[in-house]
Amino acid sequence: MSDNGAHYHSSELMAIIAHWNEWYQIEVRDWQFLEPGEAKSTIDSHHAAISILLLIAVRYVRIGYDVREGKDIVEAAKHLSGTSLANLEPDRDQLGSNVKTIKGISNLFYWKWPVSGEMIGYICARSLPHFGPWNNFSPSTIAKLCTKPIVRPHPKISEQTEPESAWTIPIPTLPGDQL
Repeated sequence: MSDNGAHYHSSELMAIIAHWNEWYQIEVRDWQFLEPGEAKSTIDSHHAAISILLLIAVRYVRIGYDVREGKDIVEAAKHLSGTSLANLEPDRDQLGSNVKTIKGISNLFYWKWPVSGEMIGYICARSLPHFGPWNNFSPSTIAKLCTKPIVRPHPKISEQTEPESAWTIPIPTLPGDQL
C-alpha cells in the first residue's frame, strides 16, 4: 500500500518493479494506491511494527546491553519472528527518468506484476482492487515507453540476517481474484 504521491505513482517505478522478480527474486504481488487521507491510518500499522522494533531495542538496553550502532539493533531484533534486517544503499548513478507516462496512470490505483502464467512480464492495473477490468501493458508496450533500456541498479546490500523464529501467519488471499 502506498499514498498517492507522484513519486510513487510514476510510470518509471511501475516499469522497474516489473523487473524485481528477475533481478532480486522479489515477487510484488500487488500494489494499492490509497486516496489522500486514507494512507495515514492504513500505514500506521507499518509504523506500529517499527515501534515494536524500537521497543525491543529499549528492552535490550534495560537488560544491560548497549545500542551504539546498527549491529546492536540487529542483535536486539534477531529473536523477532520472521524478521530479517539488511542495510541497503541505493545506486544513485542513474539520474533522470527514461520512461514516458503510462496512459491513464493517475486513474489506476491497483497494480500487479505477474511472474508466472500467460501474463508473465505484463504490468496489470485497474481502478479498484477486486473490481473492474484490467489494463494490461505488455512488455512490448512498456519497451515503447522507454527512451533507453531499463538497467538493473546495483545497490550496496549488507548480508541479510536470518530470523531465529519462523513467521507463522499466512498471507491472506481472496478466491477467484485472477488476472
